[in-house]
Amino acid sequence: NDGTSVTGASLHEGVSCIMFFTTGCVDCRQTLPHVQRIYDEYSDRGVRFALISREEGNRSVSAYWSEQGFTMPYSAQSDRRIYELFASTRVPRIYICHGGVIMSVFTDLPSTPTYESLSAVLEETLRKSKI
Repeated sequence: NDGTSVTGASLHEGVSCIMFFTTGCVDCRQTLPHVQRIYDEYSDRGVRFALISREEGNRSVSAYWSEQGFTMPYSAQSDRRIYELFASTRVPRIYICHGGVIMSVFTDLPSTPTYESLSAVLEETLRKSKI
């Protein structure tokens, strides 16, 4: 939504956080504020973010972002083409990656990801990326 192009190659550089969501999903609604906080704290530290809707167009995603005051960029996808490259079920689904390798996956099971759980994995991944 901000005009930035995200490619597989750009996500292979450094640490990235990829999230799949739908704004009608209760668990996504619980998780997105935590991801906004993560975005606010880690985007300046070089973590790349890709928030991708699963089968939800720009109109509803944009309205929800505005309603919630979110500032993180997103990509509204009206189909599941990109989502299905990663998974077949479950949102929210968050991947923390380093150098194109998935280091950790978060879903709503056993519980939705929190700021603390996401931050701990990002800190560890950033530490390892400097080794």
